[in-house]
Amino acid sequence: MKLKVLFYPHLMFIETALKNYVLEIVLRESQSKEFNYIYSTLITDYKKHTLGSSEYRKAIRKRFTLRDTVYGELTKNYSRGTQVVEHFYHKDSSVPIWAIFETFTLGTFGSFVSCLNLSVRRQISLDLGLNQRYDSDAKLPHVIIFVIKELRNAVAHNNVIFDARFRASKIRNQLIDSLACDTNISKIDFKSIVDYLILIIYILKNLKVPRTEMKRMINEFERLSEELRLQLPISIYSAILPTDTRNKLKALRTFVSI
Repeated sequence: MKLKVLFYPHLMFIETALKNYVLEIVLRESQSKEFNYIYSTLITDYKKHTLGSSEYRKAIRKRFTLRDTVYGELTKNYSRGTQVVEHFYHKDSSVPIWAIFETFTLGTFGSFVSCLNLSVRRQISLDLGLNQRYDSDAKLPHVIIFVIKELRNAVAHNNVIFDARFRASKIRNQLIDSLACDTNISKIDFKSIVDYLILIIYILKNLKVPRTEMKRMINEFERLSEELRLQLPISIYSAILPTDTRNKLKALRTFVSI
């Protein structure tokens, strides 16, 4: 529970910050607040595939699913009396993209980003300070969003997180390699919660969060890890937190200090 309390505000901050970054770029690139216009002009990643190919059809289905999800969420939020949605519907006007973003779950947000065309995704990747050597296809932004989503959902739903059992999908090598290169931390595989801490700190640093706040989070994580070690047999503890955890935390502090 204490670990969830530690992670939760940082995950919420990251979610809000990422949405703000993406929203600013989408508004700038589209010069419009209308979802339909943005959908037709920027949600066009499917065009990179050969017309009629299996990849094209898969991308088109993904695009349609995103559209249906957005409209479905707006309907749900109106039925729930969500004020920001009701306001525009009662004015008989379309809900602007910034208000739609407020209704996005992290999963829908990740899908939205993944469906954007390469040019817009590239702007997002650059604005977030991601390592372009490992992001030639500008997919790291939505890869990160989906990884964060699994952790956030586990925290929000009060699931166990110390042993990272919440992970449901394979983590792409481009993210692992990028983190290893930028943080100088090896053996990142997201089989332990410490690797999720590394990702969180990496994002917070890219978002220009003060070093003192990041170091405070690392120190508290280490304290909670030590508290867990005293409560469990060493064999069980080592299965939850690998023996290189302390080395990773030391390297993470160095990364924050650079």
